[in-house]
Amino acid sequence: SGCKDAVDWIANQGGKYDPKAAEWFVDIKTVTGVELMNATVDDFQRMYFCSPPGGNACGAPPCSCSKPPCQTCFGGAPPKKPRPECEHGETTIACVPPKRPMEYRGMAWPTMTYSGRGEMHIFVIGDW
Repeated sequence: SGCKDAVDWIANQGGKYDPKAAEWFVDIKTVTGVELMNATVDDFQRMYFCSPPGGNACGAPPCSCSKPPCQTCFGGAPPKKPRPECEHGETTIACVPPKRPMEYRGMAWPTMTYSGRGEMHIFVIGDW
C-alpha cells in the first residue's frame, strides 16, 4: 500500500529520529495514545490510517497496537457511551446512523436542544 514505505521508514529506518519528526507527527499521541519515540510499527500504521502526514494513507487500521482498540483514532480512549435512550440496543434514528444515504426515508429526528450562553454555530444536513 501507499503507506507501507512511509511506515517502515519512520518506525524501522530511523525516521522518527529525523529533526522534523516531532513536527510531522505532532498528533501521534492524540491518535495512538503513545509518544513518538515509543511508537511501534503498528502505532505508525494507525497514525497513517487516521491522520496521514503527507497524504500516504493506510487503507486499514493495524490488527494490533499499543493502545487498543486499534481501529479508533483517539489514543485507545474508551468508546463514547451511548445516550441513555440507546443503551439497550435500540435502532431508532437517534441511536443508529444510516448505512446508505436515503435509509431514513422521511423519519423525523428527535427534538434536540443545546444550552449555553455563548454564540453557537450548528450545521445540520438532512434529506428533506
